[in-house]
Order: sequence, then structure tokens, then C-alpha cells
Amino acid sequence: MRQGGGGLMIDCMMRGKPYFDSQGQAVRLAGMLSDVTDEKKLKEALQSSEARFRQLAESNLIGIVFWNIYGKIYDANDVFLVLLGYSRPEMENGKLNWRDITLPADQLAHAEAVQKAIAGQAIVPYETQYIHRDGHKVDVLVGFAMLQGYRDQGFAFVLDISDRKAAETILRESAQRFRYMAESMPQKVWTALPNGEMDYMNRNWMTYSGLSWEDLKAMGWVSLIHEDEYQMTLDIWDEALQSGQAAQVEHRLRRYDGEYRWHLSRGAPMRDEVGKLVMWIGTSTDIDDVKQAQRALQESENRFRAMADASPTMIWVMEPNMELSYCNKLLLEYLGASLGEMQKTGWRPYICP
Repeated sequence: MRQGGGGLMIDCMMRGKPYFDSQGQAVRLAGMLSDVTDEKKLKEALQSSEARFRQLAESNLIGIVFWNIYGKIYDANDVFLVLLGYSRPEMENGKLNWRDITLPADQLAHAEAVQKAIAGQAIVPYETQYIHRDGHKVDVLVGFAMLQGYRDQGFAFVLDISDRKAAETILRESAQRFRYMAESMPQKVWTALPNGEMDYMNRNWMTYSGLSWEDLKAMGWVSLIHEDEYQMTLDIWDEALQSGQAAQVEHRLRRYDGEYRWHLSRGAPMRDEVGKLVMWIGTSTDIDDVKQAQRALQESENRFRAMADASPTMIWVMEPNMELSYCNKLLLEYLGASLGEMQKTGWRPYICP
């Protein structure tokens, strides 16, 4: 009906009643006109809400259950039934009950949650396990509430999180194996977040530095680096973080007694299946003994060359493959050649035919 003769249309409900005279002839019709616009909008909104809920229930995305406070599950969608291995006839015949699918250890907590819902308190979704018809446990995320206007009936959403839980178990076991391996290694092992923030150092770091994990994390591992290699190390690490590429550096790290020892530190990016950087993993290997051996060898080599060059005897050294590796100064001056020329031509040009 058009309101006030204008353009606004409203929904109305009209009721009428006829009045008759003594001969049964209609002499009058009395009626009542009611504005039901708001009522109709509310009804349409309710129908729309019910349609959306029905689409959700039939979408096979999540389990939906209707139950009463006595534990009976009187309606559920196929997702929930398949999840726990029950058929619809079994549910309709009363063979599906919350108590039957809830672990004994969780019975009391579930009952308390229902009492809170009856009292009007919000129930935060929680993780639990339900018992499948064949007896195995199913990991689920559950959220429920009382049906509006009822104190003895409610509904619940049940999401299967078995795959996520299995993945978490695999990840946890993998992390445990990694830590066991890292703690058994002679190197100092570390891991870092994608932004470079250290989130793990094995026990060797604490033993070497004399600091706790909390101290190392607060002070930063770079506090152990010798000042001569400090900036170089930071530059190499920053470049690795920017490029996402592996890096290595030789630098000295301070030991618990204040001594600095040479280390070879390497860091490599770890990526997921789509190539996204998820963490850094690295090691710092003590190479100070190798460095000292190299220095000792170099010093020995220098002493030998100095003694050989000062000798009045012509001295040469040939490797197992018959290549010259050294000629002292007296020999080179006598032949008028350089070591490079000797290595290139050999002895033949200098020997009398």
C-alpha cells in the first residue's frame, strides 16, 4: 500500500468481518488495517539467516550438531557424522550421545562448559578429542552455545584439526631431532628468524662464552666478535639478510677467559616448498688450531727460505710430480733465470748437451 499517497510503499495486513441483517443479507463490512512492514522485514531477515545457516550446514566445511543438555545429539550434518563414523539412522535412533564420544577425562570439563552456556556465559572455542565409532581419537576444535529461547538445547560447530595436529607432531618431533643433533655437534650451532633475530643457540655457545642463553640473546652474539672483524662481520651478515643468500666469514670470537679464537662461521637460508624464507641456520667452527698450524708452517717456510737464500750452496726443491717449487737466490742468479722461467722450461735449457 502507498503511504500518504506518496511514493513510499508499506506492507499491510487487512482483516474484515461482514455483518448481516435478520434476513441474512450483508449490510456492513468492518475491517482493520495493520502496518506489518517491520514484521515482514524481520521475517525476511530470519529466512535469509536460516538460508545462510542451511548453506553452511550443507557446505561440508564444518561439522554442525544440535544437542540437548541430557547429551542426546538429535541432529547433525553429514560432515560431523562422517568425522565420527556414524550413520544418520544411528543418530536418529538415539545411538549418538555426547557422553559416548567424549573422553572420560574430559566429561567433567564438558559438563561445566554446558552449565556456563546455560547461565549465558560465552564459551571460548577449545581443542579436544572425540572418540570415533571404531575407537580411535579424533582431534577437533569445538565451539557451542545454547539455542536462543531454549535452556535445554544447544548447537555446536566441530572442526576437524587432525591434519594440523599431525603436522604439529611431525614439526615438534623434527625440532626435537634437530636439537638433539645440534646439541651433539662439536660446532657452535645457531638458528635465526627470517629477520636475523637469533632464536636458538646450542649448549656449546654457553660453554664457550661463559654466558647464559638469556645473556647472549640480550647482548647479541656480535658482542663476542673481535673489534678487528666486527664491522666486516656485520656487513657480510647484513648483505646475506638483504639477498637471502648463504654467507661465511672468518673472525675471532671471545672465549669465557677473554681469549679470542678464530672461527669459521657459516649461515644458510632455509626455505619452504614455495621458496619463502622461514629461518636461518648456521654454525661457527673453531679453526684457531688450524690457523696456528698455518702460521707455524708459514714461519717455518720463511725460515727455510731465509736460510736457503743465505747458503753458499745452490738449493732447489722438487715436488713428487717432478715440478720445481723452490730455487734459492744463488741458483737463480747463477742460471740467470726466475723461478717462474725454471718452472716453465725445466732444467733442459741449462744442461750442457
